[in-house]
Amino acid sequence: MIFVIGELLVDIFPDYKRIGGAPFNFAYHLKNFGMPVRFLSRIGQDAYGEEILSMLARNQFNASDIQKDPDHPTGQVLVSFDGAGNPEFDIMPDVAYDYIDFSPYQSMEASLDMVYFGTLIQRSADGFSRVQAFLDSLDSETPCFYDVNLRQGLRQPKVINYSLKKADIVKLNEEELEYISREIIQTDEKTEAAAFSMMAQYNIQVLSLTRGHEGSELFLSSHDHFSVSATDVEPIVDTVGAGDAYAAVLALGHLRGWPPEKILSNATMFSASICRIEGAVPENITFYQHMKNMIEDDFNG
Repeated sequence: MIFVIGELLVDIFPDYKRIGGAPFNFAYHLKNFGMPVRFLSRIGQDAYGEEILSMLARNQFNASDIQKDPDHPTGQVLVSFDGAGNPEFDIMPDVAYDYIDFSPYQSMEASLDMVYFGTLIQRSADGFSRVQAFLDSLDSETPCFYDVNLRQGLRQPKVINYSLKKADIVKLNEEELEYISREIIQTDEKTEAAAFSMMAQYNIQVLSLTRGHEGSELFLSSHDHFSVSATDVEPIVDTVGAGDAYAAVLALGHLRGWPPEKILSNATMFSASICRIEGAVPENITFYQHMKNMIEDDFNG
C-alpha cells in the first residue's frame, strides 16, 4: 500500500479548472497504473468540496480518508502563465488541507510500501508539527518519498531540513537543489557533488533531479549516477503537473524494481505526455492503458 498525504485543491486556469494538488496528482497516477493507494487530505464543506468528492467516488478513492472541514474552504490555486509559458501559482492561504488530522493514522498497523509527502502542507507551524509527528510514528522500515516541490514564499529551511531527515527517496529540481545546497547544507558544490553531499548528510537512498529541457538524473546511495535527455514535446499544452507525473513513475519503478535506466526513460516519457494535455491529470483514463503499453511492464503481475 502507498499512503499519500497532502493537499487536495482546485487549480483555476484562465479558461478552465481542474482538481489537483501534487499529492493528489501523484496518487491519481499510481492508482490508474493499478497500484494500491490511499490518499489522505481535507476539503471544505463547499461547492468545490462536493465536486471533489464526486470525482473521487468515480475514481474509487476511499472517501473515509478525505476529511471535511466545517471552518475552512477547499484549497484553490490561481494558475497563470508567464511569457515563456511557464506556470505561476497563486496559492490560497489558510484552507482545509492546512488542518489535516493525522491522529487516526498514528502508528498505522497496515504494512506500507511507501509514504509520500511534500512541503506545502507543512507551511504553517501546526501543519509542520502534525506532519512530522505522523512521520515519526511510522515504522522505521517504511520508505518515505519526499517531493520537495517548493513554491514561491514557502521556502522554510526548518521544514525542508526536517523533511529531508525523514526521507529515503527525494525528488527535486535543479533550482531546489541549488537552494538547499546554499541555504541549508551551506556548500557551493556543483550539481553532482551537491547531490551526493545531500544524500550523505541525510542518509537518502535515491535522489531524483529534474532539469527541465536538459533532462533528468538519478543518484543512488551506492554512488551510482544515471542521466537521460529530455523528451521533445510537441505541442505543449501546459507543463502543470509534469513533475508530479515524473514522481509517480519514479515511485512506480522503485516499487517494481526497475533498473535505473528504465525508471528515467519511463518517467521522462510519462511526464512529457502530461505536457500534451490540459491540466495535471487526464480526464479519460484510457490514457493510462496507452502508457502501460508504452512502458511494457507486466502490470498484472
